[in-house]
Amino acid sequence: MSVKNKWIIIFKILAFNVEVALVRDQIFRNSGTTRIARLQFWKDAIDSIYGDGIIPRQPVAAALNCFAKSANVNLLRLLITARQRTLGDRPFDSIEAVSKYGVYTYGSVIKLIMEILSDYLAGVNEIEAAAKAANSMGEAMAMINLLRTIAPLISRGIVLLPADLLKTYNLTAEQICFQQASALPSLAKDLCFSAETFIKKSRLCIKELTPALRLALMANGVTVDYVLRISQRCNYNIFDRRLQMSCSFLPWRLWWRRFSQIY
Repeated sequence: MSVKNKWIIIFKILAFNVEVALVRDQIFRNSGTTRIARLQFWKDAIDSIYGDGIIPRQPVAAALNCFAKSANVNLLRLLITARQRTLGDRPFDSIEAVSKYGVYTYGSVIKLIMEILSDYLAGVNEIEAAAKAANSMGEAMAMINLLRTIAPLISRGIVLLPADLLKTYNLTAEQICFQQASALPSLAKDLCFSAETFIKKSRLCIKELTPALRLALMANGVTVDYVLRISQRCNYNIFDRRLQMSCSFLPWRLWWRRFSQIY
């Protein structure tokens, strides 16, 4: 498969992930069943594309059918089911649940990209190392994404922080919503520590991965490093505006990591 065709497939996979993520983000408490049905639409669409059903007349679905017929259908389904489990703005039960969410969402996307870039992976050892690296990177992304969304969600009266983490710092959702939680920086530091632990675990696999597989992890690696660096600079103040900004010099940082073959 040519490099151009590989990137066409990757963009279709990313477009599908964005579609599912946007549907999930638009579902609020008591918002009715329309958007919940939209997630079911995508579940049925995947079954049709990779089965014998009728392909929906939807641009992303049509693109998947044309360009991504070889994609791992189980990973695509995980992107939907993981979002279905978090409907209704319910907080995570535990920090472990956040990790699993990262594996099922970010980790699944990374593994889909890995499969495409490496011509659908050959070699058991490489598959195992790739899965470990992708899962750990997904867990790191889930932690820093949870950190970054605390402030925006508070403005909507939503707190998704896991119950066990709130209990550790003697916090309640009400205290956080009214910004009366003095222990919030410590909680944020805890999330950063978890993210740093996971990304280090992912990078332990680097020598076992080919350059093509490393490429699938680079953008996420840059994002995690950026959020960890900014969090430290702002003393883990979750309301610091820099946390909501995109990484500066992103193209240059990606070029350097690709040149250095690191993530």
